[in-house]
Amino acid sequence: MDTGVSSRQITEFVDLFPTLVEAASLPRLPECPDDSQNVSTCTDGKSLLPLIRNPNRPISDVRDTVCAQTDIDTLNL
Repeated sequence: MDTGVSSRQITEFVDLFPTLVEAASLPRLPECPDDSQNVSTCTDGKSLLPLIRNPNRPISDVRDTVCAQTDIDTLNL
């Protein structure tokens, strides 16, 4: 039985869309420009397929995580 893949690399939810696009052998998505309001399809994510194929592969780009504390709850932005 396959036990799946595990990695200690940081990924983000936005990585799912480009991962599915690559897995479906569709054309690569362009990176979103700073003002992407008029862009029909783009992504800020990166495909996770290289990481799935090699879980020990280091991811070259830096991931930013921002947390804000409020009176209601902690928000991950």
